Amino acid sequence: MAKGLKVLSNEEWYGGGYCGVCGSQHIVPKAVRWWDCDDGWKMGVLCEYCTEEVRDRGPQEGDYAFDPSDMKATAIDLEAELGDTDGVYSHFGD
Repeated sequence: MAKGLKVLSNEEWYGGGYCGVCGSQHIVPKAVRWWDCDDGWKMGVLCEYCTEEVRDRGPQEGDYAFDPSDMKATAIDLEAELGDTDGVYSHFGD
């Protein structure tokens, strides 16, 4: 099972233009995948503070979105490897 934050592309990318966790518009312009306890794996951009907060947090039993068979992280990673971060965001965005 995937664990924590993953940078999906080193190219500058702004996604929705706001942090996927707190909504701040002061973002780090990199496409990332992270775990949200309530919604599961998400893709988008984060602010510097939220990047640090979610860096090591992955799925844990007891999380609302926990599913041991969840392949969503793998799907996000594979689609991002194809280079279409906008397309991935439309499927898995925050």
